Amino acid sequence: MIGVDELFGVVVSWVTKKLGRRQHRGEVLDAIALELHELRFTLTGVLILLHSKMHTMDQATVDLIRPTMLGYKGEGGDRALTQAATKLLEQGDAAFIAAHNQRPTDHAKAYYPMPYTAPLLTAHLGDLTIPAPVRKQLLRVARVLDLFNQQVAFVRTAHDRTFESLSSANYAANDRNLKEGTARLAMMTADLIVAINDVVDPEGKRR
Repeated sequence: MIGVDELFGVVVSWVTKKLGRRQHRGEVLDAIALELHELRFTLTGVLILLHSKMHTMDQATVDLIRPTMLGYKGEGGDRALTQAATKLLEQGDAAFIAAHNQRPTDHAKAYYPMPYTAPLLTAHLGDLTIPAPVRKQLLRVARVLDLFNQQVAFVRTAHDRTFESLSSANYAANDRNLKEGTARLAMMTADLIVAINDVVDPEGKRR
């Protein structure tokens, strides 16, 4: 028959392990939140650039990027971007939208998108100690990130084809694919920001 002291030792050991796992889980989720916070800031810059290139900046996009720009605390170039965006936002949404939609287009400087990764997120998607609702949100972020990267690959391929010797018909078709693909990429970028917003608050803390 188990003694009181032995039982107490088992209970203490169980509680200690339980608390340790909970603390570790919290640290992991905090690290993932920080990783996604940094990714979201980069994506916000990408989204601004895409809409500026296409002259399609609108109120919905301004509403989406505002919390990130106002809540991000970066250094160097990051801080310069937030300060520039914040200064323009202070002039009013209409002025922000007009500034991007009226910006001259330099066709010689085409936007060549880059794929992005979230290594910490990917590494812990199978962690069953993470609560199911949180894991579901993280899986959604990973899924949208994958779709985003697929669209990046599509746009890059269309961009690369502009340097090939194409017939007039093929060039027109590829140009259409490039424009439609870039517009689709802007939509995927916004979707990814929204997915991250469900997990991370504007200041980079997990919800």
